[in-house]
Amino acid sequence: GDNIIVRANKTINTTENITLGNLTVETNAAFNISSGGSLIVNGTASGTITYTRTLGTNNYYLLASPVVGETYDDTWVSNNGIATGTGDNRAIATYVTSNDTWTYFQAGSSATFQDGQGYAIRRSSSGTVSFTGTINTDDETVTLTTTDNGYNLLGNPYPSYINSGSILSANTNSLATQTIWLWNQATASYDTYVANNAFKIAPGQGFFVKSDGSGDVSILESYQSHESDTFQR
Repeated sequence: GDNIIVRANKTINTTENITLGNLTVETNAAFNISSGGSLIVNGTASGTITYTRTLGTNNYYLLASPVVGETYDDTWVSNNGIATGTGDNRAIATYVTSNDTWTYFQAGSSATFQDGQGYAIRRSSSGTVSFTGTINTDDETVTLTTTDNGYNLLGNPYPSYINSGSILSANTNSLATQTIWLWNQATASYDTYVANNAFKIAPGQGFFVKSDGSGDVSILESYQSHESDTFQR
């Protein structure tokens, strides 16, 4: 709960959980969080942090940016070992609810990872994917797309764990079912969790929900917690 100023380098390790009041990361400092580590800032935050996720295979994973403002472009693709697909396709894709397909990032283009949105991402080999930006200290609201089957790919917008049970229970007016779906690359299938499971969604984790045809999904800052790593590998 302390107010912290980072003036040099700080790393939160894989099993470390830290809760702060206010956080200031100075311009020339580096604040890094290793895969599985967790940071909650209850007050204000300024400066940038880097969250790194370890991907153990070259299969697709559902990921989300746990920071605000990271840009995916050719530099990010190169630095993170993102795989190359057919033609100019790169292995970063957003889900298209209207026809249950994927739209792939194209070489030479750029965009900003959206808060609370999930992405399908694949490296060319096992390794790490890093996101650098500011910490989200606000509640997040994601507008659902309601066409076709209504599946929307969302993501954890915080560098900490969030309670899926709280999300599902609070958004029943917008969801067809109190269920999240997580892609399990090991079995090439989706694992499902309902509200009563209270599954803790890890930093950097993307997940599906199903719209009932209207509304938004709210992900509140108060849903954050510290847990052992639950990232779906």
